[in-house]
Amino acid sequence: MDRLDSLPVAGESGRSYEVVAWGLNSPRGLAVGANGDVYVSEAGSLGEDCVNPKDGPCFGFTSAIQRYTGLGTATSSRETLASGIVSMAMLRPEGPEVLGVAGIDLTDEGELVGIMMFSDPGIRSRFTATNPPYVPAAGLDAAITGYAGRLISVGDSGPMRVLADVGGESYAWTTKNKDQSWAPDGQFPDSNPYGVLADTEGRIWVADAGANTIVLVQEQGGKYTQKLVAYIPNPVTGSDAVPTCLARQGDWMYIGTLDFAGNFGGAEPASIVFRINVNATDPFTAAEVWAGGFDPITGCAIINGSLYVSEWATKATKYEFGAVVRIPIKSDGSAGTRRVIADDLVQPADIAALGNRILVVNHSISPAGSGPGEPGGQIVRLFG
Repeated sequence: MDRLDSLPVAGESGRSYEVVAWGLNSPRGLAVGANGDVYVSEAGSLGEDCVNPKDGPCFGFTSAIQRYTGLGTATSSRETLASGIVSMAMLRPEGPEVLGVAGIDLTDEGELVGIMMFSDPGIRSRFTATNPPYVPAAGLDAAITGYAGRLISVGDSGPMRVLADVGGESYAWTTKNKDQSWAPDGQFPDSNPYGVLADTEGRIWVADAGANTIVLVQEQGGKYTQKLVAYIPNPVTGSDAVPTCLARQGDWMYIGTLDFAGNFGGAEPASIVFRINVNATDPFTAAEVWAGGFDPITGCAIINGSLYVSEWATKATKYEFGAVVRIPIKSDGSAGTRRVIADDLVQPADIAALGNRILVVNHSISPAGSGPGEPGGQIVRLFG
């Protein structure tokens, strides 16, 4: 366990937040336990084992999950719950896009669950696309087979436990339906499970950013079963909605979408918050638009009766900064007047409440730095 006594806990003058954790390796998911412990998933950094040295994917074992005790206090400490988890990076002109453990959440029993990136068959389709086909090393091959696209459980000790192969089943479903009129043009088969939420009824919900689906995972007779609850429709023909996060109040589940194609290709912010009734029976009519006109959404949470969403980068700042927006949920269920409570974040991701303060993952695509001048990923605490 590392002491973090030297951690900077005060934001720079004029900022809307203070930094309470730094040096994280592409942080994504955030969860807070009943005792105030804070958990964060790290996607990792660029690995050295590349299928194609020009655009990847490149693999490593750099993903991890951290736990903080007393976060934001003088006695704050950090403990690594799991490390050396398989990670995958695509090479982009602006830098590597790393995937590993994405969304995390805690069950009522205090069990930490997380969702892994992509899917076993989706990754292997990239291997066979090379000439000659790429053959992974034995250790990497076993890690992909065992963990890619899986819903996992992480305890205080012992190895990670696999609960369900969400990515594999979603990839098979998109393969079967790739020619349907509602499928995004040329983008199926695909699966990239990203958001996860554990409800008070012992069920786990997963947002698949590749398949555009919401999947319910629940234990029945000692086994975990999966059910397609909702398909999130494409907002623009030929583009993906890309659901990234889940938040629940009562019977309603709120889903934020990334929709990079719509946002960067249009004149106005195009991301949408959908909602579904958790008792819906028809996946193709379950999702309804609740609020629109957002910049790319990467995190969401219900806090004190309002929905908070993080926007990865905003048109208003010419995509230099991201934001956190609060949308009240009115008594009739409709969306109230939204308010921007922070507009100076950098590529923010997940959101959670710690007491009466709001935590946000910041610098979500930054690898861990080696010093104060290279702080890497952060957890910040909003002033507003």
